[in-house]
Amino acid sequence: MKKITRTLIALVGILLLTQCNNSKPETPAVVTENPWSCTSTLDPNAEADIDTKDVDFSFVFMGCNRTDDDLPATTNKSTANVFQLKRTFNEVCGMKIKPKFFFFLGDLVLGLKTDTNVLSSELKAWVQQFQADTFSAMPNSGIRMVAVPGNHEMLYKVANPPKNFPKEERPWIAAPAIWRSIMQTFSIQAPDDYGISYCAIDSLTYSFNYKNTHFVLVNTDTYYNSKDSIIPGLVPATWIVNDITAARQQNSKQHIFVMGHKPAQIIYKGKLTPQHADSVDDIINLDSVNVIWPAMEKNKVEAMLTAHRHEFLVTQPTEGKTTQIIAGNGGSLYESHLPDSNQFFGYTKIYVMKNGHVLARSFGRITPGSKKNNSYVTPLPCGDLTRLRYKDNITWGRKVCTFNPLLYPQK
Repeated sequence: MKKITRTLIALVGILLLTQCNNSKPETPAVVTENPWSCTSTLDPNAEADIDTKDVDFSFVFMGCNRTDDDLPATTNKSTANVFQLKRTFNEVCGMKIKPKFFFFLGDLVLGLKTDTNVLSSELKAWVQQFQADTFSAMPNSGIRMVAVPGNHEMLYKVANPPKNFPKEERPWIAAPAIWRSIMQTFSIQAPDDYGISYCAIDSLTYSFNYKNTHFVLVNTDTYYNSKDSIIPGLVPATWIVNDITAARQQNSKQHIFVMGHKPAQIIYKGKLTPQHADSVDDIINLDSVNVIWPAMEKNKVEAMLTAHRHEFLVTQPTEGKTTQIIAGNGGSLYESHLPDSNQFFGYTKIYVMKNGHVLARSFGRITPGSKKNNSYVTPLPCGDLTRLRYKDNITWGRKVCTFNPLLYPQK
């Protein structure tokens, strides 16, 4: 039975390869370097078929690079997966097509405690690490780092939640102020002159414009008030709907992206569904999803870009309408349900083209994902190049292909 299943999957992969990607990426030559200083480890052919002069601008996004609390020997005070973070930063800085922004979509650090010293010290260590010239080329690259918080920065973990409300993670009233005090430099601000608009409920949710694109950045674990303080995944749904509606009315041809840590949909047992996810805190609060998603489709939001789940996943609930991309594969431990072929660490890049099209590409490296021997934080030889794992045209109105790892080389 397993052999038949594998055969069917392979046939599907061949079909999708023909329909979605035309041809497999070429296998590049191996590059050998010190694994702690990998700087030229992205497949040199990764962007060979995109002409720089055809790109209006591009941006990179990913989330979830924090390690677990039982790995003191393999990380530092920032709790980041150091090797994967350094490698990603250096690869992005060395890309043929230089991105304008790098959006870090939450879970930079471990957090999840009601201790201001813990969250503050981890975030300060992350900032210090980022700003060090010896860590990566990113701080002097001209690429704008923009970070939004995830559940590990905004929530705390309940040791023994009551049976009538079993959610383990809940909003922490002190978290937004801590984030703002330390991470302000990694946000778009008024002096940037990008037409910024802040949400009145929580300024960690805001929107801005760049060229012909409208970005909505969302804190997907907003603390509302003491009444709702036990509910994770809350977002200012009304503000988001009003913002994207106004943006579309002001410019009928611009691109719109909604970005935040938690997704609106996940695939569970082969089906695209929010119901199961809502019970385990894997998505935005379901009531908010039911308000936001129809508005995104109505206002032709190109894509919702997210993280949280430690995987790469592309879905399009309604054919030809809003696409959702989960890129929570920045370096945190893989989701346990994923087969080996789906597990890679990396980042995703969006290209806004001068002809109005929008292209998406995900780049990644196959990495041992075991927690048992801490292999997911272990440096790899630089010869294990980061390669193209997914590409498609996600322009509004097109049917978007889902991610199929069989279309791309594993090594």
